[in-house]
Formats: sequence, C-alpha cells, structure tokens
Amino acid sequence: MRLIDVDQTGRLRGASALILLAALMTAGALAAGFWADRQRLHELKSNLRGATEVAAERLSRALGEFRSLAARVPTAGAPDCSAEALERLRRELFGLDYLRDIGIVRDRTLHCSTTLGEIADPVRSSLPDLIIDHGRIELYAYRSVRLSLSRPTTVLQVRHMNALVDPVVVEGLSASPWLDGLQVSDRARADWYALYGQPGTEPVGPVSPGTLVAEVCSEQDGFCLRGVLGSSGASPSASGTWLGFAVLGAVAGLAAYLLIQLICLKYCTPAMRIRRALASGAIKARYQPVFDARSGRMIGVEALARWPSAPSGLRAPDHFVAAAEAGGESSGLTRAMIENVAADLGSWLAVRSHLSVAINVAAQDLEGGALESALEDCLLAIGIEPGQIVLEITERSLLGVHRPIQRLAERGYLVHVDDFGEGYSSLAYLHELTLHGVKISRTFVSSLGTDSPKATLVASMVQMANQLGLDIVLEGIETERQREAARALGTVRWQGFLFARPMAGDALQAFEAALEGEADGEQGTNGAGGGT
Repeated sequence: MRLIDVDQTGRLRGASALILLAALMTAGALAAGFWADRQRLHELKSNLRGATEVAAERLSRALGEFRSLAARVPTAGAPDCSAEALERLRRELFGLDYLRDIGIVRDRTLHCSTTLGEIADPVRSSLPDLIIDHGRIELYAYRSVRLSLSRPTTVLQVRHMNALVDPVVVEGLSASPWLDGLQVSDRARADWYALYGQPGTEPVGPVSPGTLVAEVCSEQDGFCLRGVLGSSGASPSASGTWLGFAVLGAVAGLAAYLLIQLICLKYCTPAMRIRRALASGAIKARYQPVFDARSGRMIGVEALARWPSAPSGLRAPDHFVAAAEAGGESSGLTRAMIENVAADLGSWLAVRSHLSVAINVAAQDLEGGALESALEDCLLAIGIEPGQIVLEITERSLLGVHRPIQRLAERGYLVHVDDFGEGYSSLAYLHELTLHGVKISRTFVSSLGTDSPKATLVASMVQMANQLGLDIVLEGIETERQREAARALGTVRWQGFLFARPMAGDALQAFEAALEGEADGEQGTNGAGGGT
C-alpha cells in the first residue's frame, strides 16, 4: 500500500493527497506557532532580566548613598537629637537622590528622625528581614512606616542610624511592564522578601509553575534581586503574533506540498519510474517458448518485459509498456530487452540457428538507427543471425513505417505483426509491406473451440495469411479445447500457458534441453503438439 497516490501524470491524488496537504499545513502552523512561542519566551526572559538588572542597579545606588551617609553620621556616644544635629541631617538629605528620611538609632531603637524630630517615646524596631553588604547593613524589605503608612517602603539600618528609601524609588523598581513582582534576598538566597505588593515580615512562598524568573546578584552589595513575570506580563499582542506565525507556517506547509507536487511531476511520472527501473535493471526479460503445431518442436521464444517490483498501477506489462511508449521511453525499454536477450541467451542462440527470438518493438523504435545499432551491437556481434531475430510490431503501429520495415527486411530481420485483428488493417494491406508473419491476438484465439463468430474469423485470418505466405502464430493457447481447434487450422505456430509460461533464461535452456531429450528418446511422439 502506497502512502501517497500518484496518477499517471505524476499528480498527487485521492484522500492521501488531501491528508498530506492537511498534515503539512497543520505541521507548518504548529511549527511556526511553536517557534513564535519560543521567540516570545526568549524575548520575555531577556526583557525580564533587563528589567531586573535595572532595578538591581538602582538598589545598589541607594545602598551606596546610605553607606556614604552613614560614614558621616557620628557613631559613638548618646543619640544626638538636637535641633542643630537634625538640621544638619536634613541638609544632608536634601542632596540625596534615593533616601527620604534619616533616623538616629541605638540598639535598634529609633530616637529621632529628620521628619519626625525627637521622639518622646523611642520606637524599637523588629529584627531585620535580611542582613546584606557583607553583614553591615540590615534591610527591612517592604514595611509600613510612620512617615508614610499608605506607601510602604524599604528601610536600611546600621548600628547607629537608619534611612527610608524614597517610596517613589521603591515603587519604581517594579514599574517595568516586564515585572510582575520583585523580591530581594541575601547571597544565600534562602528566603526571598517582596519589594512590591502587600507589606509584611514573612518571606514569599515558592514561585508558581509557569512563572518566569530572573535573578541578578550584586557581589559588592551582598544582595540578590529576583524579577518575576507571570502570564499577566504577556504582551497583549502575543496571541495575534502566534496566529500570524501560524498562518505563515500553514502557507509554508502549502508551499511544501506544492514542492512535493513539482517533484512528483518531475520524478514520479510513469516514464520517470520506468527510466529509473531500466537504469537499475529492475525490468527483466522473461521468455515464452513458441512451438510448431505439426511437429511439436520448439522453434523459438518471445522475450517479454516483466517488472516484478513495479508500482501497482504499472505492474501489468500492458500498462508499463504503454506508459513507456507514451512517455518516450520505448526505445530504452526495447534496448533493455535486446541487452537482456544477449546476456541471457546470446551464446545459447548463436549455436541454435533453428531457434528464433521475438522482440517487441514500437513505432518509435523504427525512427532513426537506434534499433539497428542495438541489434548489431548486442546480438549480431555475438553470432546470432539476423534471420533468428523476429521483430514484432503491433498492428496499430504500421501506419507510416513502410520504409523502416523495408530496411529491416533487407538486412535479414524477420518482421511480424503483433496482436493482429485488434487494429484496422486488412491482409491485403499487410501484403503491401515487407512482412514475414502475423501473430493473431489472444482476444480471438480464446474463442477457438467455441461457437463464437471470432473463431470463424481466426480460421479466415489463418487461411488468408497462408495464401500470402505469412507465418502464423497463435498466442494465448491455454486449454486443450483451444489447442485441438488450432491444430485443425493447418500450418500454424502457437504459444501459451498450456505449453509453457514465461521463464528466466537459464530455466528456458533447461526446458529446451528436456524437450530435446524427450524428442530424441521417444521418436514418433508429438512433443509440445502432443501435450507439452
């Protein structure tokens, strides 16, 4: 069973062609869509990492400001919450980009700040979420503070002071469209704390499946940022992009189908298949014996083309021979049969001048000198006589070939009309040609021994052919009834399954040897005429 049906012109056809088209277009659409998804995923990952790197850079700058400020604030002694000290800190704050408020701390207790002033009841802070900057800075990731209860922010703290990161800065860290969330951790990355969303003191849970993550660490500042992008971070045009690529993929699948069609038109036509079969030697000659009806002796063979490995539509000899003629490969097929005869039977025929070999030729083979060259190079060159070579031409091919037939006859070849009775020629017309015999079609021979009008026509054709001095071959004798009726017709030759099926060259030689042995050992029998 073939996966794809190809008609005689090489065109894809049938349900298999539609399935192939649908499969190619579907595969193209899916492949293009998959590629689009991969590209989009790569783009999302790249943009997510870029946004995370920008946020990490801004957080590093805030830490740098805090470290620089902390170095300028006194670390020893009691907390200095005087008006002069706070005013000095406010002036320091005025020149900063990332910090909003500065507080004076001792033992994690806030005594005063640039915004709140001196605090009557100092506030003790909880344990920090993370300790970064190689153990020097405590970080409270995202907390609500007195200064801005409605806008949580990040708090940085050392032993003697702390500072609030400007809430605008903190919100800006996650403002990228490629970030659904931003989380911070120390270099161990055991616990992650959100820098956006709901304020709290608990680390965030594990990232849900399907969420994209990009982690960027700062060795200098001792922290890591993790950018998070879920399905909500997808571009609104993603589905449209996927559909567009899927359509392009389907068009590519259609183009692939058309390419396959073009290849089939070039390489899958019957003529191309026959050409490849001839080149590979897949088409072989098989030989069917021809017998004299009166003596029963084998007087020749017919070389028949057989293609055992042919596609189902070309397996029958009539089909692939007709296809070869229609596709201009007839000369190649004829040459192959002549070469097969030379290889299989050449030396055997050369020493059996009483045996002939019939080779089918088409009208195309008679044009030019290719046929004569092949006969001379392959058969005459090894000792086979021209008179042993019978060239069978179908009755339908006789028009316009008077001169080529005459030329072949002058060179000593025997020319027979094959499948006589199926065309429109009369025996009188045949007499105008230089012919040596006719082979009556099996369509008529099958009627022998019956009351069919065709049986009467066979008798008339045999009688007229005898009057014109033409040899007569009856092909397709398959039953005893047909043989008995044919014997009554007079001097004829016959071939058919009743006597022998087509066989390989070595089998034919063994068959002929067996017949000769029987003939020599049993004088008086009728050989094939008596029931071979």
